[in-house]
Amino acid sequence: MEQDESRVDGFRTMERRNQQLGQSPFFDDRRRAATNRARLPAASAFSCLLAAATVALLTLAQHATAASQPARVFYRGKTLTLIVPAGAAGGYEYWAAALRPYLQKTLGVSQIDLVNKVGGGTLVGSNVLYEAKHDGLTIGEINGTGSIFAQIIKKPGAVFDLTKLGWIGSPDRETIVTAARMGSPYKTFNDLWKLRGTKQKVVALSAGYGGDNYVGTAAVLSAFAIPNEILMAYEGSSAAKAGLLRGDGDITTFGYSVFRPLIEAHRVVPLYIVSAKALAELPGVPTIVQLAQQYKLPQSQTAMLNTLARVVNMGKDWAAPPGVPADRLAFLRAAFREAVDNPAFIEQAKKAGRIAAYTSPQELQHTIADVIANTAEFAPFLKEASAS
Repeated sequence: MEQDESRVDGFRTMERRNQQLGQSPFFDDRRRAATNRARLPAASAFSCLLAAATVALLTLAQHATAASQPARVFYRGKTLTLIVPAGAAGGYEYWAAALRPYLQKTLGVSQIDLVNKVGGGTLVGSNVLYEAKHDGLTIGEINGTGSIFAQIIKKPGAVFDLTKLGWIGSPDRETIVTAARMGSPYKTFNDLWKLRGTKQKVVALSAGYGGDNYVGTAAVLSAFAIPNEILMAYEGSSAAKAGLLRGDGDITTFGYSVFRPLIEAHRVVPLYIVSAKALAELPGVPTIVQLAQQYKLPQSQTAMLNTLARVVNMGKDWAAPPGVPADRLAFLRAAFREAVDNPAFIEQAKKAGRIAAYTSPQELQHTIADVIANTAEFAPFLKEASAS
């Protein structure tokens, strides 16, 4: 008994000593219990948050899959209509026909029908596309440059609003060139400059008001005050080229790829480049910005030509009608980019003397918004050009 009490007294003495040192087994147990009780709510909260985050991520993934999968299933085996806003054998027809087999594969459709809707310098095709059914089975090419200008001056007959289209992208980047037929009296831009103050007019050919070849011709000639007459009885670049070679007119404006075979065959002479950047393939041929500086145009005209140089080189831009479901538009965009980036397609275009280069829908939207936001800069000039 005395031994038991002695052990208890000894244990209590050791406990008091350990408490002073913070080493009591009883003290540690109580402290650990208290700490665990404090940690329990935090751990439970973290576990709940982790579980909630996991569920949210899984839900988002499921929604993303659900958003893309129906679009892929929707297009499988269907027929897609592609509106071409110009006649056969022109630049619009080339890009539509060249990209068709690649896009047909990436979309999974059974076929793509090309439908030519000509007239109004591609404005008719833009109208048809804008009013097409918005189920995602009709897309089309847009003359971005001409359509922007037609919209900002409210050109009669233009019913579209480019800001509402579902932009898909562009398969090419073109550099616009103005060239004269070899038999004309115009061999350099200076020959055109000499017409100022005279009654003689240079005769230019165009595929109709609204096209980039019209704006690229009329805008530049007007800015430099060069007397001109523009004939607009041609549907597409091929018809205008044929008219130029027949002698229907003196000059016309199209992409370099359109002129390249004729330049190499010495059937046309490049006069100037409707761009802010020189073209390596045409050494010594001036840009309109260089010409504006050389001939000391007023600042207002120089600024307009700088903006024109950026806008007029938009490519053959592809879009869907307004209101196409978001998942289908996203699938169209992804399939389009995959088709344009296909090495076989790029090589095919190169062999045809053309340059395939993807432009994103975001870039197209930015350019369009920028021009429309600066309507006051262009509208007076374009109305003047329209009346010339």
